Amino acid sequence: MLGPETRRRLTDRLGRLERETKQQMAVVTVATLGGEEVGAFTRRLGNQWGVGRKGVNDGIILLVAPRDQKSRISVGDGLRRELPDAFCQELMHHVLVPAFARGQLKQGVIAGVSVLIDRVDAAAALSAEIR
Repeated sequence: MLGPETRRRLTDRLGRLERETKQQMAVVTVATLGGEEVGAFTRRLGNQWGVGRKGVNDGIILLVAPRDQKSRISVGDGLRRELPDAFCQELMHHVLVPAFARGQLKQGVIAGVSVLIDRVDAAAALSAEIR
């Protein structure tokens, strides 16, 4: 759905995020959720894949299911201060959903990932400065 170049770019960015901040993020695109509720699907996937550090629960999953017109940003409890639900909902409402509505799946995913990474990077920089 995203194409090889976009997948490569995202893999590079997510790898850098993990190397520099220890935060893990997965971007998941599936045509359909097969009738499963989006939150349950995302939680199950995060647990199966082990997104986030064990004991810290600080993973992020950006899920998009275009045929179902469903998307979600799931954040582990260990990262909720940096990425609260209200922030993720605003990101969905103002960036992702409008791009998806225009048929710009790739652009929406890239923009959403950029905002999430910028927010995590800023929190990590502030935390390092305080220490």
